[in-house]
Amino acid sequence: MRVALVTDWYPPAVGGVEAQVFGLAQALQARGHEVRVFTTSSGTDEPEPVPTERFAFRSVPGTRIALPTPGHYRALRARLAAGRFAVVHAHGMFPPLAMGGVRAARSLG
Repeated sequence: MRVALVTDWYPPAVGGVEAQVFGLAQALQARGHEVRVFTTSSGTDEPEPVPTERFAFRSVPGTRIALPTPGHYRALRARLAAGRFAVVHAHGMFPPLAMGGVRAARSLG
């Protein structure tokens, strides 16, 4: 099954949502599912253990909260449509990218 995990919080950032999404991504992948993570968290130069697309965003000053534009939502929707995912799972308490993933998934059926 093709599964998209959409989250504003993902490693290398550290926290509860980051750990939960990373663990879920690895567990789904280990069970043979095709998993892709979409996130606003910055990455490193290290190889990703789970395929990850990182969106570059400006943040609310002094926070890690992304400030998306309509263009970001269109780009996410296009990537979800192109990936033909069976499941789009959004993570977090109403973060911008995750909520955009919910809207995009609903519009894609």
